[in-house]
Amino acid sequence: MQCPKCDTQDCFLCSIAHAQGKTTTKTTGSTSGAYYGTNGNAGMISGSHTSTSTSLTAFGKKAAPPENPLGPAISFVALAIVSNMIVHGIWPHLNGLVTLIFLGGIGLSLWGLYAAIRDQPRFRNEKARWEQSWICARCGEIFLPPERASLAPQTPAAQPS
Repeated sequence: MQCPKCDTQDCFLCSIAHAQGKTTTKTTGSTSGAYYGTNGNAGMISGSHTSTSTSLTAFGKKAAPPENPLGPAISFVALAIVSNMIVHGIWPHLNGLVTLIFLGGIGLSLWGLYAAIRDQPRFRNEKARWEQSWICARCGEIFLPPERASLAPQTPAAQPS
C-alpha cells in the first residue's frame, strides 16, 4: 500500500498498527515486615500485590479505533443507581434531598445513554471505515485505499433552517 501524502510504501492497516503499539505489563510482588508495639505486642505482617498496566505508543494511539459511546453511558447510569442505594443506606434521614439529587443524576445519565444509543449507526460506520483504513509509518496519514473510498464518511446534506 502506498501513502497518498508522502508516496512511501511503509503503511499498515490501522488495526495492526494499533495492536503492535500496545504493550501490557504484569507486575507481582510481595512484602513482609515485623512490628513491635509500645504496649509489648509484636508480630509479623506480609502481603502481596499484582498490577497490570497497558501502554500505547503515540503511533498506536493515532491508529486507535473509534470509541463506542455506549460503554461510558451505561457506566454512568449504573454508577448513579448504585450511588443512590449506598447513600440511602448511609444517610437515611436525607431521603428527600438525596433522592432529588440522584434522580437528577439518573436523568442526566439516561439522557447520555439515549444520546449514545442514537449515535450507534454513526459509530458502526466509523468502525467499518477504521477496519479498512491504513496508516503511514512515515507521515502518520490515515487513508482508505482507492478501492475502499466508498467507505469514506459522507457529509450530511444541509438542513433547511
